[in-house]
Amino acid sequence: MSKVGIVGAGLIGRSWAQVFARAGWDVVAWDPDPAQRDAARQLDRVRVVETLEEAVRDVDYVQECGPERLEAKREIFARMDAAARKEAILAC
Repeated sequence: MSKVGIVGAGLIGRSWAQVFARAGWDVVAWDPDPAQRDAARQLDRVRVVETLEEAVRDVDYVQECGPERLEAKREIFARMDAAARKEAILAC
């Protein structure tokens, strides 16, 4: 594995992005909030994209960092499952 998608680029998502980037992974991050995407753009070695689907399309592993609400998780995981490669690992 060498490419990770971060779904949810708030404080926790940005922390995960830093961990993966420092470990040498290619990191792609997304958040529905433009302010959070702007904050993630300040991180070294992290590419920020405009859609969830772009964040998970070509990655090996997805770290989901969205709201801790069941309905939100269901929606996010349905979108990730539809857009990610079938071999990708989807985690929260």
